[in-house]
Amino acid sequence: MWWVNPSGGTLPAGSRNRGVEVAKRHSHLRLAAADSWLALLLCLCLTVASKAQMAVDRERLASYLPDIPGWRLAEEPEFYDRSNLFDYIDGNCELYYSFGFKAVVSALYETVSGEGNTLVVDIYDMGSPLGAFGIYANMTNPSQEFAPIGCEAAISELQVRLWKGRYEVELNGDVDRETFLRFAEAIAARLPDCQRPEELSWLPQETCVPHSAQYRPGGILGQAFLPPGMEALCRRDSVVVRVSVARCATADSAAQFLGQLRKFRSQQPEATVQEEMGVLVVRSPQSAYLMASNCGRWLFAVSGQAPESTVRAVFLRLREHVCGRSALDAGP
Repeated sequence: MWWVNPSGGTLPAGSRNRGVEVAKRHSHLRLAAADSWLALLLCLCLTVASKAQMAVDRERLASYLPDIPGWRLAEEPEFYDRSNLFDYIDGNCELYYSFGFKAVVSALYETVSGEGNTLVVDIYDMGSPLGAFGIYANMTNPSQEFAPIGCEAAISELQVRLWKGRYEVELNGDVDRETFLRFAEAIAARLPDCQRPEELSWLPQETCVPHSAQYRPGGILGQAFLPPGMEALCRRDSVVVRVSVARCATADSAAQFLGQLRKFRSQQPEATVQEEMGVLVVRSPQSAYLMASNCGRWLFAVSGQAPESTVRAVFLRLREHVCGRSALDAGP
């Protein structure tokens, strides 16, 4: 069969079909090229926006560096974010990442005379008050000296740590106590207001050992299959046990997590696992004694090398506290 060629003459039908297919392919190539350009443009825009945000973050963090009479910056401050934190604290980055690390400014101070001791100031943006508290609490212990600087500060001979809002501050150097405190107070005064994470209220503060509360982003009871939550030490009759509390997405998910914990503990050698009216009770040589349960969407537990009577007494108080919060979740 033959077709009329608009420019004159005739074309075989097969030639006309091949021309249509070529035109279609060219059209698809043009669309693909346009998509590639749009993707490249979007990538460039995101890169520019990211660099602009980094500049803002650097300026904000640098504004928190203090001006202390008799001291000066020995060199330009250095900045690190998630892309290069390993250049500064290689080997411990994952811990900071787990608490939501965003960026850090690090500054070396020296005396104006240039002689004497130096002090390193690190101000971490952890992204949230919970993240700042989390990394701070992970690096301190209840036996340290504490002071009301920022939300709280922990003081030792060669270091001061504090947190305030979404920021965690670390001061390291061979300087006297007065110098440490001058720097700490000056930085705290520049930081935004103290915001304590709501998660601290999950714990029964009146029975907890002061300064022992910690946030566990990798799962309570040291188990990755369990949800993140809060833990603290509780003392009763001179015996210390650990309490753990997590708020799950739903009541069903809390029950499922408890079931996973039951299954996990049942697989441990020499562990005795029982259930007493919805309470998981585990006795084993390793974890000694564990009681766990759920109330609404809350999962909670008490564990430790302690007499059964002590664990049960702390558990009953913890259950009262958590179930009270669960009732508040349900509302009127």
